[in-house]
Amino acid sequence: MTIKLIATDMDGTFLNDHGDYDQERFANDYAALQRRGIQFVIASGHQATQQVLAALAPYPELQVALCGTQTVHVLAHANPQFVANMRDYYYQLETCADLTTVTDPVVKFDVICPAAMTDQLVYELTPKLAGIAVPASGGQGSMDLIQPGMHKGRALKQLGEQLGILPDEMLVFGDGTNDFEMFHYATHAVAMQNAPENVQANATAVTGTNVDNGVLDYIEQHILS
Repeated sequence: MTIKLIATDMDGTFLNDHGDYDQERFANDYAALQRRGIQFVIASGHQATQQVLAALAPYPELQVALCGTQTVHVLAHANPQFVANMRDYYYQLETCADLTTVTDPVVKFDVICPAAMTDQLVYELTPKLAGIAVPASGGQGSMDLIQPGMHKGRALKQLGEQLGILPDEMLVFGDGTNDFEMFHYATHAVAMQNAPENVQANATAVTGTNVDNGVLDYIEQHILS
């Protein structure tokens, strides 16, 4: 296959369970991709803050982290285990009394919920966030909030048009239902082994887990070999 662009989701896909990756290995692979003229991009979503927080407020079972351009913010009275996990996952983390007071521009909401309630919460929040954000399961126990009309598939389409790259020249990686639009737009879609069965069923191939560097394994074996 002729690949000119590789796009990857981050959490549960490119990043391991500690929010990190094999930096030395990636640096070598990235340099090799650049030599071949292959673009490597990150697929992630953005959304407005205050209205989203107001919609999430009635759900005490949700644990929310605001990922800003400089720092990740969580409530000081949030679940201690959640705060500890976020500190392990994000290096720059601050606690605050009220998330609505955060002035750092928010680029992502990290929303954690009880695994068994994920689908139900997505269902309930969809109409409540209509016109603001689209909730999508990032895997059981987590949600992504995506700006309406700006899902990953549309972003890929726009980027491809700018760079002159066709869908059959794109390779994408993901692990959640929020990656479906991206999977359906690009010809070559790879799901992680840790992804749910319905996500794997929407992919054209499956690679290893995020913990085992599945993205880099696939790139090295199928693109750089």
